[in-house]
Amino acid sequence: MSTLIRDTMSAAGTSGAELARRLHVTPGAISQLLKSEEDATIKLASLERAMRALGKDIVINAVESSSPAARFSPAGVSQAMSDALIEGDRTFALRLLTQAAQKVAVEPDLATDPLFARPPEQLPDTGWDTLFRAHYGRALPDALTARWPELTPLPEPWFVSQFDSLRERARTRSPEHLRRLNIFIDEQSLSRA
Repeated sequence: MSTLIRDTMSAAGTSGAELARRLHVTPGAISQLLKSEEDATIKLASLERAMRALGKDIVINAVESSSPAARFSPAGVSQAMSDALIEGDRTFALRLLTQAAQKVAVEPDLATDPLFARPPEQLPDTGWDTLFRAHYGRALPDALTARWPELTPLPEPWFVSQFDSLRERARTRSPEHLRRLNIFIDEQSLSRA
């Protein structure tokens, strides 16, 4: 079950009618498309066409599962985080990010694996994508992140936590490199998630 199209529409503020206009189909066809995606019966070509109309590309990576580095590579971590976020599990997404960043920081030889040359996929949420690239990217050698898009500050403050008390603490305890990007997360959360 996937809601990638619906999530992308929501993040972009695109209505079903607008997507229908872009695809030259009826709004009813968009409803059927969304249902087929949720039911996991959507055709890859339909998914690609809809995402392209929303300004996104679908990237499919075949990753060597036998490589011990696969789950810590940029593409592997971003894919796992994306799956967790689509499922609504923000805590698991944060845990994946922090564990991967810690792993590559203490085992820099992992980054010599060819899998690390593949760039990460774009996460379905801009805040999470920026957090991933800023935090995980700091753990990697500069040569690997040189081809990544330059990070720009988010237009509004973005908090990982949904709880007001944790948001207040994050305002003063976020790492400086994240605060400059308008991302707020308590430094402890990055080390213990």
